[in-house]
Amino acid sequence: MAISTRRNLVLWRHAEAEDVLSASNDFSRRLTTKGESQAAIMASWLKRHLPRDTAIICSPAVRAEQTAQALRLPYQINHHLLPEASISEVLEFVNELINNSNTHDVLLVGHQPWLGQVAAYFLQGSLSGVSIKKSAVWWLEQDLKSGCKFNSNEENRRFKLVAVQSPRFIID
Repeated sequence: MAISTRRNLVLWRHAEAEDVLSASNDFSRRLTTKGESQAAIMASWLKRHLPRDTAIICSPAVRAEQTAQALRLPYQINHHLLPEASISEVLEFVNELINNSNTHDVLLVGHQPWLGQVAAYFLQGSLSGVSIKKSAVWWLEQDLKSGCKFNSNEENRRFKLVAVQSPRFIID
């Protein structure tokens, strides 16, 4: 078995969901028909590109779970990824996941604004955030040859953006 020299952090925003007014509460919002189609398109692309042992971690919100289910792969629910989670909670969870396991590749299925903040943190070292569209995927990659780890040391956050995919514009 070859040892990976790269670490992947893939961020997938949930697909289009019904309006808050249509649902009994924000947590139980379901995907729309369009959202189901978006999730299926992105899931097809992800299945072709994700490393085999990618850990898939999902928000417990219904719309995020429905998005993850489109992959038809095992995933874990984690309450650190709630829609209202703070960026500090999410970053602490991601750092712990990566630093305390043999996991090299992680797919997070979740929500704005924290997904965009995670992207900004690992790409720019700031928490200003970027806008991640519904059902879009941002793929970040880290070179492990230099012994990098996820942590608060800015020099050790050497990630580059290798792909941004939207269900509207799938490019292989």
